[in-house]
Amino acid sequence: MAIRQLDRKRIEKFCEKLNHPAYFNEMYFEVDFHGHRYADLMEVEPPFPGVTPGDRFPLARLRYTSTTDLWELYWVDSNDRFHRYPDTPATPHVQTLLDFLAGRTDPIFFG
Repeated sequence: MAIRQLDRKRIEKFCEKLNHPAYFNEMYFEVDFHGHRYADLMEVEPPFPGVTPGDRFPLARLRYTSTTDLWELYWVDSNDRFHRYPDTPATPHVQTLLDFLAGRTDPIFFG
């Protein structure tokens, strides 16, 4: 079973709310969906013509497991490897994890 369309929209809307118009030319956030399980929240630095090609950095991963119908939160280390974030339990509601991220209580995500 794939990620529900409603959950996809919630995650996309979360990223849109993170974006600030004044900084959009320097940095913005978006989500990359991978298959039926993963939604990676990405920080994007757009390219500067003739200078840099632009960069994409993962901030967090939301993992959906269809057999249990649960979402889990992962953080990314300096080697771009994801690890289960221990301070949030698995939840059937992706909005619970998005609300946690929005609170910015742990700098590991938006340091």
